[in-house]
Amino acid sequence: MFILHTATGVSKWCWLFVSTLRFTAVYHPLWHLRQWRLGNRCVPLIFTISAAINAWLLWAVTTDSPFCTTMPFLGSYEANRYLHAAEIVWSYLLPICTTFILDARVMIMNPPRLMAISTIQKSSSCKFDYNAEANLARKEKRKRQDGIWGIRKRNWSHGSEASMKAIGFASCPRYRTPLYHWLAITTLNLILNTPDVLLRLIALFEITSLSELLSRPSITIAARSLYFAQFVVNAIYLTSFVFRRNVRLNRGREMTVTSIKSAEITMKLVEQMNDANVRAGGKKRRSKTDTETTTL
Repeated sequence: MFILHTATGVSKWCWLFVSTLRFTAVYHPLWHLRQWRLGNRCVPLIFTISAAINAWLLWAVTTDSPFCTTMPFLGSYEANRYLHAAEIVWSYLLPICTTFILDARVMIMNPPRLMAISTIQKSSSCKFDYNAEANLARKEKRKRQDGIWGIRKRNWSHGSEASMKAIGFASCPRYRTPLYHWLAITTLNLILNTPDVLLRLIALFEITSLSELLSRPSITIAARSLYFAQFVVNAIYLTSFVFRRNVRLNRGREMTVTSIKSAEITMKLVEQMNDANVRAGGKKRRSKTDTETTTL
């Protein structure tokens, strides 16, 4: 019981962590690029808090009967009720509400600078005619605008490229598809855990109008089956998408690094050849001047 409840809390908060990364990638792209080691600090913290909240199960759960039952913790069942309620809030209610808010903001609402970036992209991708006079007029207008807004453009240039790469995908249907995939998988994972949480809430608060659901073994078995199916979904998603994509990204990064190094080496060779040619030309000129002076 302790391992199951702890794993459930860690799973839900890891999904929330992924939603938080999506939110920061859209609304705070530069901060997101700098915090690439954030998971190394957050995941151990999530595991520690989940284990601390469910630690009471190590003393309260007993297996004397054919099923796992909880004994009164600290001498009363009221403490068990409050601890169960705290575990449900931590492992289900708080993550699902926060995940829904963050994903809704990413999918529905536009970031503050997205409209400005989209207008810049549209203006830069406009089709120009080939009229010479019109092109000259546009160039003169751009020069005047550059002179007026030069300071603003210099301040914008520090983060404009990274922001357009990190934020601009929200307006492009091609790059919105992974967001829909993430949202569908997160929603499925949370839905699979909902029936078991509802049955626990019914038993926890002793709701008499719905207590008949607890007496039906088929409903309980179906709820527990969906509860364990969430771990299967996590395993399939991690092995099929996350790990495979990371391997591809690492290979691509290695290829880009090698290509960059080879390009740097070729540039250095070209510079050395140019320097050698310049030096050779200088020596020839000096030899010519020396011969002319000797003839004179």
